[in-house]
Amino acid sequence: MNAAAVMDPAAAVRLAAYPGITIDDLYSAGGSAAYEAMAGRDPLEIRELVALVARTEGSILDVAAGAGRLTLPLLTLRRPVTALDLSAAMLAILRVKLDRLPESARSRCTLVEADMTSFRLRERFGSIVLGTTSVSLLLDTAARIRTFAAIRAHLAPRGRAFVTTVGIEGVDHAPFEFVDGDTVYTFFEWIRPDIGCRTMTILVERDGEASAFTSTVAILPVDVLVAELAAAGLHVVETIEASMGQAHYPDTIIVAIAGDEDAS
Repeated sequence: MNAAAVMDPAAAVRLAAYPGITIDDLYSAGGSAAYEAMAGRDPLEIRELVALVARTEGSILDVAAGAGRLTLPLLTLRRPVTALDLSAAMLAILRVKLDRLPESARSRCTLVEADMTSFRLRERFGSIVLGTTSVSLLLDTAARIRTFAAIRAHLAPRGRAFVTTVGIEGVDHAPFEFVDGDTVYTFFEWIRPDIGCRTMTILVERDGEASAFTSTVAILPVDVLVAELAAAGLHVVETIEASMGQAHYPDTIIVAIAGDEDAS
């Protein structure tokens, strides 16, 4: 793939400086490391989600857990946590992080490689978290409803599901970068409200060489997700505005229960 194939025009200009640059999926092995280098530093929604989960009981399921950006903070609640993700590369990064923890914490975490749209586990959970706006990875309504139905099927009685989404209006989408040692990471974003998507590109530059990783995700307003959750048998009981992260996105946490349960 060449630089012209990248949807984001600003990214294409930067990538044109590197003829023959390889552009891969953001959730490939190399992309996973780049994504973790940037997203792993972002405090977006972590404090609020951990506080909400702390109000529940029982084990915790982190859906689309990635490299553990939420999994590790959730482990501080001293409850069993299952981290589920489709990407073996992301789970490998998480496994390395877990190996650095004390055995008492490490033993409470179970890693599961599975598709969030169709997972089937034996356990039922007091809290199920679909955070870091991971639901936006699913571009079509049917896939999101299947995911919400799987979450509904895995909720324990009186369990809570927590789903997050971000707003895009009024947000500065200029590229931003950070330096880690001899590596420069630049994040580009192209917003396409007309088709309900945004394309993210990370350019990684080191020692005169570069690689790039890109992914297109859905723009999902809260009202859209509320309707899709209802279609999957989940009833929204609360929406909470979370603090903005490094990308300055307004973040909303949607709290839902099984549709046949009392919200009290």
